[in-house]
Amino acid sequence: MGTSNAYSGPVGPNTLLPPWAPPLDRVDDETSDPGDGEAGPDQEDSTPNDVAVLPTTPNPWRAPKDAMTRFARTGGLGANGRRQFRRAARGFVRAQGGAGGATRSSSAGRATARGLGGFLSSAATSGVAAAARQFGLAYVGQDVDAFFVALVDAIAPAGALAEEAVAHAAAETVEELFEKYAVRDAGLEVLNALTPEAIRDAVERYVAVYINTRLMHVLASRLEDGAYSHPQAYRMERDVKRYIVERVELEFETADALNIDWSGSEGRQVVDDIFREGFALLESRQ
Repeated sequence: MGTSNAYSGPVGPNTLLPPWAPPLDRVDDETSDPGDGEAGPDQEDSTPNDVAVLPTTPNPWRAPKDAMTRFARTGGLGANGRRQFRRAARGFVRAQGGAGGATRSSSAGRATARGLGGFLSSAATSGVAAAARQFGLAYVGQDVDAFFVALVDAIAPAGALAEEAVAHAAAETVEELFEKYAVRDAGLEVLNALTPEAIRDAVERYVAVYINTRLMHVLASRLEDGAYSHPQAYRMERDVKRYIVERVELEFETADALNIDWSGSEGRQVVDDIFREGFALLESRQ
C-alpha cells in the first residue's frame, strides 16, 4: 500500500467518506433498527479489498445514518447521545450482514492485524533486527521515524480499497506503541523486550482503532454539518473513539502471542475471532 499512496482526500459533499464507503443516499427520518442479519461461519478473505457484503434489504444504511444525525444533534455522548450512537454503531454492523459479514469485509484490516502481531512477536523472540529482515525493512542505522513509516507500509497490505482506515489504524497503533515504550528515546531495541501481554494489547488496540476509523468514515459525514463548529466535531469524534475503544474490550488470553504463527491458520483464526467479537459487541444492545 505505502503511506504515500493512501487515500488522497475527500471527494464531493461527504468530505469524510473515502471511495470504499457504501452509498448513503436517500436518508430520511427512519427510526427503527435494521433487522438482524448475522452471517454464517467466516470464510477467510472471501471478500477482498474490504468491500462490505450487504444484505438485500433496500438502503440498509438509512437507519444508522439517521441515528448518527440524531447523535450529532445531541452534541456528545450524554445519556441521549450515547443511546443514539449505540443505535448508529449497531446499524453500522448490521448493514454489513452482522458481525460475521463485517468481519469478512475487513480483509485488509485482518491482514494488517496479523502483520502487526507477526512483527512484534518476531521482535520479542528473535530481536528487532531479525524481525526487520523478515519484513524486508532496513534496520542498521535507520532513523526511528523512517523505520516507523516503513513498518506501517510493510504490515498494511497493498491494493486495499479501505486504505485510509487500514493505514490510519496501523499508524496510530504503532505510534502509541512507540510512545508507550519510549522507542524514540531508548531506541528500537526496546521492542526486543515486549511481553506477550504487550503484543496482545497492541493487536487488540489496532482492531478497536480500525473499527472506529471505518465506522467514522462511513457515518461521520453527519458530524460535518455546517451547524457544528470544528471544535464541536472534534470533541464528538474524540468521544466516539473513546466509547468504541472502551466498548470493544477484546481478549485472547488463552493464546500465547509469542508462539502464534501469525501468518498461518492459527494467527488467522485468532485475528478473525477478535474482529468478530469486536463487531458483535457493537451490534449488541447492551
